[in-house]
Amino acid sequence: MGERFVALILGDNIFHGTGLGTQLRNHTCVQAARVLAYPVSDPRAYGVVGFDDEGKVRSIEEKPAQPKSRYAVPGPHSYDNRVAKIAKELKPSVRGELEITGVNSAHLDHRAASFR
Repeated sequence: MGERFVALILGDNIFHGTGLGTQLRNHTCVQAARVLAYPVSDPRAYGVVGFDDEGKVRSIEEKPAQPKSRYAVPGPHSYDNRVAKIAKELKPSVRGELEITGVNSAHLDHRAASFR
């Protein structure tokens, strides 16, 4: 039995456009995790990616008051089968919710994530 992958798309986002199916298929070929970062006008409403001077991802924060960039993480998210263990270990955020940002941060903390 081969490695299994999990794909998540948040329910409050809509993705559309020419070639979207091909892009999503390519997006799900991952080693550990891959999420889409996209520039938005008001990143405070999203999980936000923070980059270092070389453009490498260094942080992901959920709905920050002072975003480190304008790159939001709206989805889709692709993970290897370790995501179930990571999700079970999540603790509620200060908002009292289990956040997808927690899963993404766990992958980033383990340097297992690949961001586009």
